[in-house]
Amino acid sequence: MAAHRRSFVPSLALLLSLSTVVAPRLTAQISVTPDGGSAIVPLNSTEKQVSFTLYTGVGTLQTWHVSPTCSGVITNCWAPNGYDVTFQQATGVVIKFLRARSC
Repeated sequence: MAAHRRSFVPSLALLLSLSTVVAPRLTAQISVTPDGGSAIVPLNSTEKQVSFTLYTGVGTLQTWHVSPTCSGVITNCWAPNGYDVTFQQATGVVIKFLRARSC
């Protein structure tokens, strides 16, 4: 019987959390893509940013505060275009990150 080998690609994770800055008159729920607000990036990736899509479907302007959270080998992550995002229905948010150098 042949042995099965699993291939494992080390990865790092970024999480994007959101809160409303100003309570809008309409109550809206927000959905975040990818994966409800998290992204996994392979360690061997040369990419240093992740894009998230925020969607409320509400036709009036709303302001949301984004708070990127780093984990694993990520040492720093930030929103280069600002942390308060005002949009109508949907928008994209770019999060840039740095990772720890390997020893």
